[in-house]
Amino acid sequence: MTSTFSNPRAGAVRRKAGMIALGAILTLPLANGLAAQDLDAVTRGGSGLEASASITGMGALSGDRVPLFLAVSINGKDTNLVAEFSGRLDGSDLRSTSDELQDVGLRIPGSIAQKIIAGQILDSEIALSEFEGLTYVYDSDAQRVLITAPDAALLPHVISASGLTSPQAADHATGAVLNYALTGAHYAPLDGALVGSTTLAGSFEGWIYSPYGTLSSTGFYSQTLRSGASDTGTPSFVRQETAFTKDFADKAMTLTIGDYSTQGPDWTRSVRLGGLAVSRNFSLRSDLVTDQRLSYSGAAAVPSSVDVFIENNRIYSGEVDEGPFRLEDLPVKTGAGDAEVVIQGADGRVRHETVSFFNSGNLMKAGMIDYSLAAGRARQAFGLESAQYGDSTILSGSLRYGVTPLVTVDGHFEASDTLKMAGAGLTAVPLALGELSIAAAASDYDGTSGGFVEMGMHTQIGMVDINAKASRSDGGFADLAYVTGVNYLGADTLASSGSLLEVPLAQDVLSIGIPVTREQRKLGLSYVRSERENSADRLVAASYGTTFNSGRGAFSMSGSYNLDTDESQMSFGMSLKLGAKTFARATSSSDEAGGTSRELSVSRTMGSDVGDWGYQGQVSLDDGATSFGAKGEYRASLAEFAAGLQRSEDGYYIEGQVDGALVLTGGALALGGRIEDSFAVVDTGVADMPIYLQNREVARTGRSGRALVPGLNSYASNRVSVEVSDLPMPVSMGVTAMDVVPARRTGALVDFKGENTAAGVMVVLRDARGQVVPAGAPVTVNGKSAAAFVGYDGQTWIAAAKASNQLEVGGATPCHASFAFAPTGALQEVVDPVECL
Repeated sequence: MTSTFSNPRAGAVRRKAGMIALGAILTLPLANGLAAQDLDAVTRGGSGLEASASITGMGALSGDRVPLFLAVSINGKDTNLVAEFSGRLDGSDLRSTSDELQDVGLRIPGSIAQKIIAGQILDSEIALSEFEGLTYVYDSDAQRVLITAPDAALLPHVISASGLTSPQAADHATGAVLNYALTGAHYAPLDGALVGSTTLAGSFEGWIYSPYGTLSSTGFYSQTLRSGASDTGTPSFVRQETAFTKDFADKAMTLTIGDYSTQGPDWTRSVRLGGLAVSRNFSLRSDLVTDQRLSYSGAAAVPSSVDVFIENNRIYSGEVDEGPFRLEDLPVKTGAGDAEVVIQGADGRVRHETVSFFNSGNLMKAGMIDYSLAAGRARQAFGLESAQYGDSTILSGSLRYGVTPLVTVDGHFEASDTLKMAGAGLTAVPLALGELSIAAAASDYDGTSGGFVEMGMHTQIGMVDINAKASRSDGGFADLAYVTGVNYLGADTLASSGSLLEVPLAQDVLSIGIPVTREQRKLGLSYVRSERENSADRLVAASYGTTFNSGRGAFSMSGSYNLDTDESQMSFGMSLKLGAKTFARATSSSDEAGGTSRELSVSRTMGSDVGDWGYQGQVSLDDGATSFGAKGEYRASLAEFAAGLQRSEDGYYIEGQVDGALVLTGGALALGGRIEDSFAVVDTGVADMPIYLQNREVARTGRSGRALVPGLNSYASNRVSVEVSDLPMPVSMGVTAMDVVPARRTGALVDFKGENTAAGVMVVLRDARGQVVPAGAPVTVNGKSAAAFVGYDGQTWIAAAKASNQLEVGGATPCHASFAFAPTGALQEVVDPVECL
């Protein structure tokens, strides 16, 4: 007996085929090989025996239990699963483990779970008779059990509305990438007594990738040349970050050795360190939904269609079978709302249900876990020094877990030789009314203890959006951001400067968003209070914004007032859409000191297609001083180019910039646009040929016949192709499209290099008298024997004609011919006559 396994439900039975076959072989003779036996199907239920079995010739079966490996059918539908049961030979008193029963789709009721906990039922011996309303039929001949169960006894069929597909196995190649941004700038003062200057700068990001991991580094170079001076500025290069990373896509985890920024909940602060880190990386798994979204649970009596609407917009449409189901991961906006669920059965009956929700955006999906753990030494003087680290080892760790669809918890700790800090937090959405969050932490820094607490709330009352957050700490609370700052700058420097590295003693934020009308007009009000050891600020602000009809423009205004310093500011802004990519903008701002700033600009946004361009022109008036500027951008296949000019009352500033990437993969070198994730190098062997990504032209090959195609999605299929119609006449390609699945930040070589063959031509072979050569004679073409045969009327097809061709004709009257050929572009190339002598 063979059993075929499938997995229609999460956690389906995964039993080895050999075990199933062995169990079936051992059990089948016992059940069917009894002499003089006539065994009817036995029906069992929650109340005991419902239909008796008649057995002739043997009397009652013994009460011994035997293992049974049975195919399972529930409510008339085959599950395509085989489960292990134990029972008597007549099929009565079938039992199985809770895991096995859940795998085939049965829900373990709370009453049974309580009996298991109390020891009244062993977990390995849950009887089907324990399920209220469940009946079953044991079919010994087919070795299957036919279960009939109410919806309450079934696990729901889980359907994800995300539409996300499982990531594909990636091709792990070896290669290197160098992103660069080169800038040259010159300042020319209008005052001849002043000396102008020229500045050269470059920003670089490079990495080497292989199946074993990726080694990356970033840094920047700068040098100032003073015109009119004999000496030049000293060139400098500052390394920023260097790290080796290894991705484990199946576990959504990344290992980092080198420079790293710590992670943590919203109430913590990040620090840079050099060391070792292990963290979840959900970007490696495109199939995972990590945030808690709207879900709906229901049941269908017959196969039905399910549609979900929000504000009359359909956000989901699908089909369900009869029985319980749960629809998860419904995409909804952040905040409160109502969803209407419409279920229409195959029998024509329609059911409507309204579901209220509050989507916080800060809850992890139930059962999902996020973590990070890092150890190393604090990075100091980042951006100023290339390799300056602290003397002490620091530790940082965080954990977030979705406990239920409405509750997420988190924990965090930090430690060094002088600091120990730990805390925990909770985020919840009670009764779809809003989001509540609370966090608390305690620390001990150099013998001084301190505490921290934070509470937050986000809700909607009608159309009014309200956000509030308040935190308090005592003077002794510290974290790694403060401690590493003290170690580098010194405590006295921090205390005297009012640095933001200090943990606020009190911080309150309140913001209210009020819709003014049904059109996109909104009034915003906010209050911010922050208090530190040596500074305090209280700020109130208001803003108003609206969009014009059909998205043709927008208007905004805002103002703020500092209650402690009496400083105020007011600003206005308006934008108009002049075309698909062209906009005009005007802004104006002023403060209490009488300072004013006004600006008018016109710009065109540069798109992502090769050959696209953009520009910006602006005129500014700052406190009576006028300045203007202009900038142009162009996206070429090899790089992006930009040039700009700025004139102020002091002088001229001219700047040029080139952004691009140099890559090496599969032994092929290519230039192109900046690489952010994954890419492909396409080799066609043909210059100036369009390259398509997902059927959209994204690059053109250079003189080498190669093109760099950035923008590929890692761990997903990317269709890279060329069009046959773009090929020049003498070139043919066996393959014109390939699906590429690169790993994160890696590249692939796509080789479309065709065979540069001459076009085919029909020649008419004639002898010296002009008579056609007899049909059927073999022809050797350019040394290749039997490459063609003479046809009727001397017509001979030469499939791969060259500029100069030699023919040897065999048969009864052998002869030799030669002819020159140049394609004319005709639908059928013909050369007549070709003398064969």
